[in-house]
Amino acid sequence: MLRFAIPLTVLAQRMARLSLLTRYQNALLLIALALALSACDGTTLGHFDVDEALPETRIEGNAVAAILPAVLPAMQLDVTDSESFQQEDFDFLTSVQLDALTLLITESSSDDSTDTLEDGTTDNFDFLTRVDIYISAQFDEESQRVLIGSVPEEDPQLTAATQQLSFTMTGVDILRFVEAEGGYEVEIQAVGDAPPDAVIFGGDVRYRVGIGFR
Repeated sequence: MLRFAIPLTVLAQRMARLSLLTRYQNALLLIALALALSACDGTTLGHFDVDEALPETRIEGNAVAAILPAVLPAMQLDVTDSESFQQEDFDFLTSVQLDALTLLITESSSDDSTDTLEDGTTDNFDFLTRVDIYISAQFDEESQRVLIGSVPEEDPQLTAATQQLSFTMTGVDILRFVEAEGGYEVEIQAVGDAPPDAVIFGGDVRYRVGIGFR
């Protein structure tokens, strides 16, 4: 059997080259990891949904207001104030969209004090012919708003004596409105006639929130 002896100097050189190669590979790995993390900065890495209730809105009947107001009272909302939003873990927001919005006739709309006609007819949204929803906020002392959803004319919901309206959403990113210093409002712009007597409705919205991590 042949035996070969490797001089210690040669063995030391080989070990040194192996150690250098290992350090080089580790350095490349760290660089790749740093680049990956840098690329993720500002990138959406996850989503979650948040539901928020709409405050009640009252539309006076034609005995009080002969004409339906073109713009109903604005609703002050804040998705970041909800408990479910605050329970989420993230470093920054990348996007916010209003994923769904529904208006619903409330029980208080049928109270005796509201049903002045006392005809027993259930209130509904058939007095409307079109509804648009906008989000608005102040930027540099200038009011800005964008359309976020609508129920267009001839939508079957408006002719079915329904007590609930579901909007077609635009999917626009409203992050800058959510982060506006003075907060944001949701405005309802309606076309139609004043209802026979007062109608009260509430509703809810669902946000789709994009998040990232540093």
